[in-house]
Amino acid sequence: MDYINIIIKLYSNLDKELKITDYNPDKGIILQAKKGSRLVTIIKKAGIPYNSKYAIFANGERFSKWKKLHQSCEISILKISGGG
Repeated sequence: MDYINIIIKLYSNLDKELKITDYNPDKGIILQAKKGSRLVTIIKKAGIPYNSKYAIFANGERFSKWKKLHQSCEISILKISGGG
């Protein structure tokens, strides 16, 4: 089975909200996952509960939690914000 490298970066103070200790915003959370793993599985592996109030991007594009990852990438997770 082939593995891919995933970097998860948290924004909007999510590391504090999720009580993730020793989070380095420059490096993010680095994981290895099986090629073809679903995004939701990778997020849970990192100890982050999937929540619909978060926006998730992979390599700069909005990404569904059910989409499978087949190559190494950087995932960004941030709170959805709005205003007017």
